[in-house]
Amino acid sequence: MTHSCSSSCLVFDVDGVLLDTSGSFQLVVETAIQFFARRFMNLATDIKAFTDEHYRAAKENPLFNDDYDIAWTFLSAIAETRGETLGARAPGPAAWRSMLRSCDVDPVEWVPVRFGDSVDRSTVRMVCEELYYGREVYRSVRSVTPRFVSVPGLWRLERPFIKTHWSALPLPVGVYTGRNDAEMELALKLLGWTDIPRDRCITTGSGIRKPSPRGLELLAKKLGRRNVIFFGDTESDRTAFKGFGKGRFIPIGPVFGYGERYATLEAALQYLGLANPGDITTGKQL
Repeated sequence: MTHSCSSSCLVFDVDGVLLDTSGSFQLVVETAIQFFARRFMNLATDIKAFTDEHYRAAKENPLFNDDYDIAWTFLSAIAETRGETLGARAPGPAAWRSMLRSCDVDPVEWVPVRFGDSVDRSTVRMVCEELYYGREVYRSVRSVTPRFVSVPGLWRLERPFIKTHWSALPLPVGVYTGRNDAEMELALKLLGWTDIPRDRCITTGSGIRKPSPRGLELLAKKLGRRNVIFFGDTESDRTAFKGFGKGRFIPIGPVFGYGERYATLEAALQYLGLANPGDITTGKQL
């Protein structure tokens, strides 16, 4: 690896990088789609409409960093078609990928133009939050009881991809995530990083959203480094880094297909010489 320790810092995405969220956010999207189609569209949910391939297709578009808006977009696509069952209406992975390729602006602007506004975005997001947070956390965060679903909370299924404490890494550390502040606190609790200064964590609460490079710019300035080594798992991460342009982007996970990529963060850190072999828990270079 070529980097100058005096000029570089480490910046991590959270979902799919610091944390294994395969059992949380993707399941939130899948479950919210099934629930909403049944409850609000009166459709027979004869199939699991949203698959792993649908999720990967969404993450290939840098504008779909917000998982709750992925659910809203998919439901909006369902709403514009005809059929008595979810299976009859839901787009297959190829059709879904083709739809998303035409999105070149914020989905909040694009979806009503492409599919109409028959699906209420705020209701979809509420269902997603209730599934993710669960009863107790939702009450704590929103100060109200869940309205639609009452579950323990899918965030509890998340697991760290790294056991190294942020302060033990050899370069200054920051986080740039699409999570809001409450979701970020849950992530830090699972990681054991609750002591990281919050001004090193750029969330949507800052008003900055990927794929904007602004989060990386602020972190580089805060950490006093010129270059950023940014670990990400989606095209929104890579696009944010391209906009910043100084340092190196480290691709994690399956979205990037062939070429340089790593199964997990731990594998990437070991390969780059940024973690001790004894700290590695999972993963291998791909």
